[in-house]
Amino acid sequence: MKRAYRRYKKEVKFKKRVYIWTKGIWGHTPQEHENWIKEIFEGKSCTFLRTTGRPCNCWMCTYKKYDRPKKQDVQKDIWERLDE
Repeated sequence: MKRAYRRYKKEVKFKKRVYIWTKGIWGHTPQEHENWIKEIFEGKSCTFLRTTGRPCNCWMCTYKKYDRPKKQDVQKDIWERLDE
């Protein structure tokens, strides 16, 4: 059961990763988009998505870790609100 469940979860994560990664692609009709997703699932294109959680470490591919406030700014804001 555990082995089958791990395979299932691996496939679920792969599907989620594909849909997230292909969501913002412009210039494709819906039919072309669906065909591209089918090619990815068959392993004909974008094979790196199957084995890695993140295609690269650039600012476009990572989640918004660079946009969040610094810890010291949050703590300063907390202390200012406590003083009021």
